[in-house]
Amino acid sequence: MDEAPRHQSALEDASTYWDCKRAVKSYIDAGMPANKLVLGIPFYGRISFSSSPGSINYNKIIKLDTGEYKIDNWDNNASVPYVTTADGKFYCGYDNERSIAIKGEWMLSQGMKGMMYWDYNGDDNKGTLRTAVWEATMKK
Repeated sequence: MDEAPRHQSALEDASTYWDCKRAVKSYIDAGMPANKLVLGIPFYGRISFSSSPGSINYNKIIKLDTGEYKIDNWDNNASVPYVTTADGKFYCGYDNERSIAIKGEWMLSQGMKGMMYWDYNGDDNKGTLRTAVWEATMKK
């Protein structure tokens, strides 16, 4: 891949401006109790951090032409999937069931209140991401 992924919602990634762990730590360090925090999960991918940024909903990511894009690349360090173009260039980072489950496990271990998501309409018709958030949050 020509450029390193620049994830919008990495669990932990020192190469990004923010990641979930650092953002939550900042709130806790400022005095906010963990049990009053929720972790946000985007139901869209950030296409670019260049001069012409954009976004694409999860329901469109999973329908990208596999002849032009490789979907579900996985970044072990950041614990998130991403899409590359056929020539290996980073296209977008996003969340899927696996990354949501990992974030849910971490969120619960921190004593946080739960998870929330935005762009409800970005989910697929089966509610894949909504279901993943529910399952990750309701683990006992």
